[in-house]
Amino acid sequence: MNLIGLMKIELLKYHSLAQFQEIEHFSSTRLGGVGSANYDSLNLSTYCGDDPAAVAENRLRLCQTVGITPDRFFAPYQTHEDKILVIDEPFLKLDFVKQNELMHGVDAIITASSQVCIGVTTADCVPILLYDPIQGVVASIHAGWRGTVKSIAGKTVQKMCARFGSNSSDILAIIGPSIGPDVYEVGEEVAKEFENCRLSDAIVHGFAKPHIDLWKANRLILRENGVLPNNIESSNVCTYTYHETYFSARRLGLKSGRCVTGIMIK
Repeated sequence: MNLIGLMKIELLKYHSLAQFQEIEHFSSTRLGGVGSANYDSLNLSTYCGDDPAAVAENRLRLCQTVGITPDRFFAPYQTHEDKILVIDEPFLKLDFVKQNELMHGVDAIITASSQVCIGVTTADCVPILLYDPIQGVVASIHAGWRGTVKSIAGKTVQKMCARFGSNSSDILAIIGPSIGPDVYEVGEEVAKEFENCRLSDAIVHGFAKPHIDLWKANRLILRENGVLPNNIESSNVCTYTYHETYFSARRLGLKSGRCVTGIMIK
C-alpha cells in the first residue's frame, strides 16, 4: 500500500491491484475536502446529512483525481442488504433520476464498462474490491456485519462468474479500511448471527463482550467462494483507531462523513 497525493486528496492504494495499468482503484481518507464538524473534511456520501454543496465539491475533487467526470462515478444508497447491481451500457443510457432509483438499496456494484468508477461509502463497515483481470470485470462491495452474514462478498463473486464468465480463482480481492477486531464489540445476538452462518471463527473471545473480526469473516467467505488465499489483500487499517484519517461512525455517530473505496476500468 502507498499514499499518493493529488489536489490535496490522499488515496490509499493496494499492491495487488497497482500492478494492473488498465484499472484505477483507491480508498479515500478524510483529508483534502471542504466539509466541517463531523464531516471534516472529505465526506463523499450524499446520504449522511452533509451539505450537498460540500459533497458535490468533494466528489468533484475525487473525480478530477481519478480522471473522470462526476456523471461517471457511481456510489449506491446502501441498506446493509445483499442486493447487487450490474452497471452496463443500458444502465448508463438512463437519466440521472432513473439511475439513482436503481442504485437505492444496493450494497454491491459490478461493471465491465470502461471509464465507470464504482464505489461504496463506509465509516467502519468493510469495503471490498474485486477484480478479474482475465474477463475485465470489477466490483465494489459494502459489507457491514449484516451484509457479511448474508455473504454479500460471496454472492458478488458468484454473480461475476455467472454473468461475466469469471473464474473465482482468477479474482483478486481487497479488504479496505474498516473497524478492526480489537475494538469491534458486539452484543450476544450479533455473535449468534455469525455462529448461525458458520462464521464462528470470526468471533473474538477474551473480552467482556464478544468482538467480531469482519476482516477474517470476509476472507473466509471469499475463500469459500473460490477466491485463492494469496489473491486476498487486506489493508489491516482500523477506522476506529485511525479516526483522524478515516471516518468512523462509532466515533462520530451516524451523522458523520463517509470514505469511498472504488475501482474503475480505464
